[in-house]
Amino acid sequence: MRNLIKKYQLPVFFALTLILGWLPWYTGRGGFLYAAPLISAFLVAGAASGWKGMLQILRRISRWKTSFRWYLVVLFSPAVLYMLAVGLHVLTGGGMPGFPLFRENPGMLGLLFLMFLLPWSSSAFLEEVGLRGYALEELQDLPMDVDTIVS
Repeated sequence: MRNLIKKYQLPVFFALTLILGWLPWYTGRGGFLYAAPLISAFLVAGAASGWKGMLQILRRISRWKTSFRWYLVVLFSPAVLYMLAVGLHVLTGGGMPGFPLFRENPGMLGLLFLMFLLPWSSSAFLEEVGLRGYALEELQDLPMDVDTIVS
C-alpha cells in the first residue's frame, strides 16, 4: 500500500483533500473543513515517506525567505492599522471606543492576539501548508516532457 501511495502521491492528496474537505457538508454536519489540505498533506506524506515526509513539510513552512523584520511587519500590522484607524477617528471628532470586553477581562487582549493576529488560527494558513507546503513542491518535482506538452 505504501508503494502505491508513494507512486500516486498527488492524486491521493487531492482526492483525500476533496473528500475530507466536503464530507462534513455532504453529511449535513457542517460546512467545508478548511484544514483538509493540511490533514491530507500530513497523511499522504506520512503514508508515503513516514516521519521523514512529515518533517519535510514542517521544514518547508519554517523556511525564512526574507528578513525577520518583514515577518514582524506582517504579524503586527493589523493591530497597528487598527490603532491608527481608532486614533484618526478620535482626531476627527469621533468618540473613543468603549472596549467593554477588555475592561471586564484584561486577559482577553492576549487571547485576541492569539486568535486573530497569529497566522495559524486562520483558514488560509491551514490551506497553504497543504497546498503550497506539500502539493506545490511535489508538482514542481514532477518531470516535464516538453514533447508531450507541445503536441
